[in-house]
Amino acid sequence: MGYERYWSAPFALPAAGLALPAVVLRTSAATALREVVVLGQKPLFEHLADRTVVNVENSPLAAGNTALDVLARAPGVTVDGSDNLALRGRQGLLVLIDGKRQPMTGTELADYLRTLPAEQLKSIELITNPPASYDAQGTAGVIAINLKKDQRQGANGTVNLGYGRGVYGRLTTGATLNYRRGKANAYGAYTYADRRTYLRLTSHRVFYDQGQPTGGSQQEDYLATRTLAHNWKAGVDYTFTRRTTLGAALTGQGAQSTGQGTNAVTLLDAAGAPSRALVSGAYRNATTPNLAANLNLRHAFADSSTAAP
Repeated sequence: MGYERYWSAPFALPAAGLALPAVVLRTSAATALREVVVLGQKPLFEHLADRTVVNVENSPLAAGNTALDVLARAPGVTVDGSDNLALRGRQGLLVLIDGKRQPMTGTELADYLRTLPAEQLKSIELITNPPASYDAQGTAGVIAINLKKDQRQGANGTVNLGYGRGVYGRLTTGATLNYRRGKANAYGAYTYADRRTYLRLTSHRVFYDQGQPTGGSQQEDYLATRTLAHNWKAGVDYTFTRRTTLGAALTGQGAQSTGQGTNAVTLLDAAGAPSRALVSGAYRNATTPNLAANLNLRHAFADSSTAAP
């Protein structure tokens, strides 16, 4: 490095040996490196002693998905029909976003995660054995969602648009803006989502007693939902030292979710003929406005595992 390539003239190697002349390398015109770029990528899943980390940033999971889509594909996480999150079968989880407790639960939390683009996520930590720093609510487990943070100085931002289609279309779009100057940082984000879901399920059951059919049932389930949501967030941070940061954030959500479904069950006799029919319907029209303010001070002590030396 820093010298020109040298090529000698062809020569034959005699049996008695050959003494080669000294090689003098000439200095090349490039005597200094302008830049060295080291590229690396974290694995999608990191399994640590007390948690599993899903590195969403720059992964295929981030393309066109939402935070709830990523969680549904994460190891050990399940989402039931009532939109309740469970980690290894345990519900009552503590959900944090950027270290801040979320006041939403159940369907309201699921609607928010459905409208949070995966492109804005850095990682998700699935903590199955929470440390003592979490209170009793986190004993079942903790899901810590970490959003991307732009460390560049000056003003910068991103715009994203995602669209997918099954029976219905699903649209998610948004923008982020960040301004950092010295130790101060101001940021904002907005997301709009129009997501529709569709479910149709047909099942046929036959009941037997000692090998002989005694009856059965025919069931038809149908469900269609639509969620329109506006999410926004604005905040400021000031870093006093590399261990101490003061921040304030304001988060808002306005979501309207509508849906309708039917459940039709036909009971059959031993011959397979209909004997009874039951039909039920379900309707939903919910508006979930949410506004939360947060003022936080974070200090990492010298003996903390997260503190810089």
